[in-house]
Amino acid sequence: MEKKTIGKFISALRRAKGLTQRELGDMLYVTDKTVSRWENDECTPDLNLIPAIADIFGVTCDELLRGERRQHGGEQPAGESAPSERGKKQLEAILRRKYSTFRNLTFIPFGLALLGLIVAIICVLCGKEDNVTWLGFLLPAFLAVTAIICEVLFAINGTVKPEEQLEEHARIICTHNAKVMRLTIAAIITNAFIFGLCMPFVLALSEFSSLLNIWNIEQLFRPGTGLGCILALAAYGIYFKVIRPRMVADGTLKFTNDHDAAIAADNKLLLKISLIFGIIYIILVIFSLVVIENPNLFYFESGTAGADYSYTALTYAYLLMPVDCAIGAIIYFAVRASRNKKRKKY
Repeated sequence: MEKKTIGKFISALRRAKGLTQRELGDMLYVTDKTVSRWENDECTPDLNLIPAIADIFGVTCDELLRGERRQHGGEQPAGESAPSERGKKQLEAILRRKYSTFRNLTFIPFGLALLGLIVAIICVLCGKEDNVTWLGFLLPAFLAVTAIICEVLFAINGTVKPEEQLEEHARIICTHNAKVMRLTIAAIITNAFIFGLCMPFVLALSEFSSLLNIWNIEQLFRPGTGLGCILALAAYGIYFKVIRPRMVADGTLKFTNDHDAAIAADNKLLLKISLIFGIIYIILVIFSLVVIENPNLFYFESGTAGADYSYTALTYAYLLMPVDCAIGAIIYFAVRASRNKKRKKY
């Protein structure tokens, strides 16, 4: 028995309607070669095109996904527990391929983030003597912004908005969209962190460039960790306070009340930890600036042998900045993992 597929069903419907592959392609704004590939089962139509194809041929989306018309009033085909079971499997296969393509494209933003970090490190190693310190900020900033724009475009193409015709499969589509958005926000947060990490290098372009004579260029990465965390949290907050609610409102995402309550609890925890360790970070920054402006406050002499404690205090402050951020992140993920374990248990 010949296997029923979307491609063979489209081919039969097209011939029955008297359309050529080119004419069908023109209706859907794709090439005749694309239609040919569908009909030969080399690929499947993009899910966004399914409602349009169904309208052209006067069938339902579920019938198109099943590869056959439903039997109205007849007995259920053997081996199928529900009329849409085959359509569900076809839909899941399409979404797996769509997510695989999106995941592969997401390597580009992650790669740009890594490239930006490498560029910043190279600028650090070259040093201010070669007058390239400013590139340690501009180039990573350009790469990070480019990566974020690319990821947003990939996410727009990777998500699927459930149409009315696909309403019975909304749960499967929303699960796919949630996976896409998790990977999207991870890529954006990574690039935001890299951008913040390199922000202190902007001093080389400003009137504060003389501070580079006091700070070792390598040490500029340390205060940058806090700035990176701030930008990463800002990106996370924009997603959960602006983007996510809009996607829920238009049906692109759907969550249970328990899931929303768990997310809200995790966000409150993140806010508390961010405030506590953010205050510590600000204190360290202020302390560093005080030491730079008033080195004599921490300068002591003992007999003929002098001991300069100002630079020692500054070094410890710089060391504590990334440590502060790391401890805050570890506490958050540890508490969150513990909460998730308890939720699963109950």
